[in-house]
Amino acid sequence: MKIVLWIVFQIVIILSAITGVVLEISFQKGPFTGLNIFSYFTIQSNIIVALILMLNIVNRANPPRWLVTLKSGATIWILVTGLVFHFLLSKIYHPVGVLLASNILLHYIVPIGMQFNWLIFEPKGNYRHSDTLLWIGYPVLFAFLSLLRAQIDGFYPYWFLIPNKNYPDGAGSFGNVLIIIAGLAIAFSIIGNSLVVIDKSLQKLKRIE
Repeated sequence: MKIVLWIVFQIVIILSAITGVVLEISFQKGPFTGLNIFSYFTIQSNIIVALILMLNIVNRANPPRWLVTLKSGATIWILVTGLVFHFLLSKIYHPVGVLLASNILLHYIVPIGMQFNWLIFEPKGNYRHSDTLLWIGYPVLFAFLSLLRAQIDGFYPYWFLIPNKNYPDGAGSFGNVLIIIAGLAIAFSIIGNSLVVIDKSLQKLKRIE
């Protein structure tokens, strides 16, 4: 029975992520805006979650180590997606209608769902402090590639990556952008290593039971 609930729960998360992404793409204005949607960390992290959970279901009997590592990364990346939106972006982004629905799916339902999936269904003791570089590496690479791309076409996915505008339209300077990126990297590290500690503690509690 538990395996059925585990599969159903993950399918719900997968469908939530896919639905949110499809709605975002479908209801953006103009073809270039639609394509730019894939440049957002929110979209990328939700797609990663959907793909990883699909692989997780297929390999449920004996998941390879690389899948476990990527799944832990996806859990952390989508958590930070929700946290960054709630604390840095929600005050300046107020979607309505269909985009409000997609916003709730991508920034709240999927992030919260992934944390419950880990807490309730996933085996404990698989998180490692050595995976910190992966957890930090992807978002930092995302930030610097976004900055590099912006030098070509002027597109910035988030206000805190814009160096030549003042808050709330930008970070105010390139130095501030680097400080924010460093702060986010530290946040990823703290959250990731905190989850490692919780993961190992839950494993010990299960052994005691």
